[in-house]
Amino acid sequence: MFYCTKCGTANSRKANYCIHDGYPLHKPEAHFNINHIDTISCDNCGADRMHGAIYCHACGETYEHIRTREVDHSKASIPFKKNDVKQGLIKTFPFAILAVLILWFGSYLSLNDVQPTNFDHSEINPEVELVNQYRFMIDRYEQMNLQAKGDNRTFRMGESTEDRVSSLSPVDVMMLSNLASVHLTYQNDSVSGDPELVRNQESRAGLVYYLFLAMLSIAIAGFIYMKWARLSNWKAIITHLLSFGLWYSVIIFLISLMVTYSSEDANFEVTYSYSYISIDALWTSFIISLVALSFVFLYQRHIRFPHWLRAVRLSLTTFMILILVFLGVTTVFYLTKLQSVQAFEMLQGIPLVSSLVIIAQVAVILLNLVFMNSFQFSAKGDISEAMSYHLIQKINGDAMPEEWFQGFMMIEGLLWALVGIAFIILLWVSYRLSTLTLVNRLKQVIIYSLSFTFVMTLISRGATMYFENLTPDYDGWYEIGFGTLQTLVTFFVITFVITLLGSFLFTKVRSGDKHEQTDLAA
Repeated sequence: MFYCTKCGTANSRKANYCIHDGYPLHKPEAHFNINHIDTISCDNCGADRMHGAIYCHACGETYEHIRTREVDHSKASIPFKKNDVKQGLIKTFPFAILAVLILWFGSYLSLNDVQPTNFDHSEINPEVELVNQYRFMIDRYEQMNLQAKGDNRTFRMGESTEDRVSSLSPVDVMMLSNLASVHLTYQNDSVSGDPELVRNQESRAGLVYYLFLAMLSIAIAGFIYMKWARLSNWKAIITHLLSFGLWYSVIIFLISLMVTYSSEDANFEVTYSYSYISIDALWTSFIISLVALSFVFLYQRHIRFPHWLRAVRLSLTTFMILILVFLGVTTVFYLTKLQSVQAFEMLQGIPLVSSLVIIAQVAVILLNLVFMNSFQFSAKGDISEAMSYHLIQKINGDAMPEEWFQGFMMIEGLLWALVGIAFIILLWVSYRLSTLTLVNRLKQVIIYSLSFTFVMTLISRGATMYFENLTPDYDGWYEIGFGTLQTLVTFFVITFVITLLGSFLFTKVRSGDKHEQTDLAA
């Protein structure tokens, strides 16, 4: 059997021409003067390759080698398909609805009727006066909802919480979880059109536990989606992540448009209108969903991510380690110390507040203090007042009694221990980045620091309470928590400096060890 060297068709040994295309067959006995030194052999059978042959005349094996280019998935060499966007929008929509349903169920479980508690406000130590301010802000947030529903009860310090049931619905808690601000307008109907009789109030609850609840609900839905979708490359993952976040934010936005309350007080001829600021709900829910989904989508082991996404993933890992450590320490601290403090017992007299809410709030406050970001109380009315506690500078400001922040100074030992833990975790990150080249390391550290700062700023905003009152007789605002700009600058600078210097330190140590081993070998 001989094979045609042009088309590879098998022919009889007696044939002189190919049965398929009539091409003359190359027979070994017809070539007695072959220079075997200049001839290439067939890789399959070892027979000499005839000049111009595409197939081996002895075994029919092709001489053409298919050369494939190796694709580096860490670079932007994966083709982007427009169909991925369409598929992402179609596939993620039901799972975005699932995330909202999970959040609704979690919100429903979070609303419990509180047990009646009585306390004497005069016996509360001044060191925990900030706890009273927290209660005032949360009560004011809930009272806005009550007024819009026709209930003009006023919560005062020292009152009994007997038979107190939250006026908030699970949908209201969903809006709270997505950091949507509340807007209340009330107007005297007897003199319509007079702008001086229109009063506006705006508030954000700032309970970070509910932000964690939203992120957990989104992450659960995202985890189920990733198990079902089985995406094959990182560009598809980013496309589906953005699609998921878009649908989720749109759903929350539509809910915020529909959830409004209004009532009339016949005695004073006042109309109350209660609504959520929909723009707030749209952009905050989108950012929350992106962060929450990143904890799931970027941890796919079978996919090789580019370097910048690995830096983002490393920042998420750092955040998870830090928040779990701080939640664990705060839980022990709460069970041993805070639970018996009368002010915290008073705080739990609010339907929105439970032990889990307090633990999450304290953990985020401690995490901000550890990174030397100040915890502050700010107020602006007839005069501006501001006072803050800083781990190194201590108490700043003189507009309010210093006793309000004395509680932080009583736990300085715990705070410095947590500083050490956070420093060790950042050094671990530095060690991970120390193997990179100088240029790549600098890029990775910048992306890592920006990503970590972004997540921590979101969490800090979720733990910041805000109330603004715009009336003819009083125009002012109150804030307890953290300034957004200060949080951005502080977290970035601290993270960037420690990580970069630590990576150089580990690189120097490694190079020193190599020199030592070389000297010993010599």
